Amino acid sequence: NLVTLDGTDVKANNARFNTARRTTIEQNLAALDQQIETAMQQAEQQDRNDEQLFGHSSPAKLPEEVADLQRRQQKLKNAIAKLEKMERQRAGRKDVSPKGPAVPLNDSDSRVIPAKTGGFAPAYTAVLAVDADSGMILDSQVLGGNDEASTVLAAVENIEESFGKKPDALAADSGFGSGPNLEGLHEQQVEALMPPKQNFAGNPAPRPDPSLPVPAEQMDKLPKNPQNKILDKAAFV
Repeated sequence: NLVTLDGTDVKANNARFNTARRTTIEQNLAALDQQIETAMQQAEQQDRNDEQLFGHSSPAKLPEEVADLQRRQQKLKNAIAKLEKMERQRAGRKDVSPKGPAVPLNDSDSRVIPAKTGGFAPAYTAVLAVDADSGMILDSQVLGGNDEASTVLAAVENIEESFGKKPDALAADSGFGSGPNLEGLHEQQVEALMPPKQNFAGNPAPRPDPSLPVPAEQMDKLPKNPQNKILDKAAFV
């Protein structure tokens, strides 16, 4: 009973650059609030004019302009809620931008993550657990982010709940082989078939004095990510 696990990016319903940080969202939200207030006042004035002219006002329905503004307002409120959650999760971390996180404005459940084609884009990560013998999908998870490693122990739990049996072994790439995952699989007697992180032979980055740059003649030997061809984390000490 071998289960294989892997994930892939799924494009969000959000344009690549339709994202914003807290300051921009708060400014847009304040401007929308003012527009809605003005539109509501105009609608109320129109109702009063109708009452005077025809003896009754128009049906109790929001004008399309106001309804559209309120839909945009709700999207911005959703984005603010997502920002606050991300800020709580990132509290105390030093490896994040001082500008704060950026969130998608249209599809606020997604996250801005590294794209395999380069750069960053709003996306989800879909992770499937598949029976290696039959190809049958045993578990599926969709993440609003790219923490694929967080799906490993959940997949084992979901498979046991659905089929009454844990996998004998679970195979995945090195990105899933975190310490907590390896420990958790060992405790549950599930064999982990996951290679260690890639070791780049001849990497010049680990040097006696990291304050000095890598010699120019060795720059082309720095490890590159095989997917997006940019410098791998192993190039930085």
